[in-house]
Amino acid sequence: MTRLASVLGLLAIGLVVTARPSPATARLRALIAHDRRPVATRRIAARARARGQTGLLATAAGLTFGVSAHLGFGAFPVLPLLAGALAGGAAGTLLAGSLAARHRRRLDAELVESVGALAADLRAGRQPADAKAADPDAAYLRSAAVAAVWTVSERSGAPAAAVLDRVEQDLRARGRQRREVTAQLAGARSTAALLAVLPLLGIGLGVAMGARPLFVLFGTGRGQVALLVGAGLDALGLLWTARIVAAAGGET
Repeated sequence: MTRLASVLGLLAIGLVVTARPSPATARLRALIAHDRRPVATRRIAARARARGQTGLLATAAGLTFGVSAHLGFGAFPVLPLLAGALAGGAAGTLLAGSLAARHRRRLDAELVESVGALAADLRAGRQPADAKAADPDAAYLRSAAVAAVWTVSERSGAPAAAVLDRVEQDLRARGRQRREVTAQLAGARSTAALLAVLPLLGIGLGVAMGARPLFVLFGTGRGQVALLVGAGLDALGLLWTARIVAAAGGET
């Protein structure tokens, strides 16, 4: 019982540390919320949030596996704890990647609409400097192409509306290409998810047949080793597949 209390205490400390941001992280999030920060700062903040989510899920899954092994089968929960941490870490990494991809798609859509609105304003006779002063946080300021057009227009006085129209068309074409690639990769993502769930289905089938797979995996030493190895291979396969799919979709 004392050993269980020690394990639970360490896991609780890890969960609190993971869930509660450090002072540096808190200051970074405050700057992100209230300041007009550059793109690099936003990327750093997104990665920090992703690491926090991954660590939280890894700790929660490890705690669940460890407590289940000890309370349900009286086993020493170190290996189940590690197996749960691997499974939770992989799930958190995939979740963070999915949220980041969704955020990028939303930013891309905002960028296209912003560039189109800017081109329309310039065609109506609005000066670039006036448009920038009226909306200093506009989405088009994130585009390197728009920044180059902006700089040339401000320095030379050349009309920028026609060039911005071409930039908007290019951004829309890239968006269509990304959507087509995403649709083509949907099958690979579905296959990877199915392969990841198959071990759980096998365990459920074993329970239904009365084979006691949970006792073997959590209550015996060899079963715990098999659980750790299986969880590690499953997590590695998921992360590797996600990396291949992300590279094929141009997200890396």
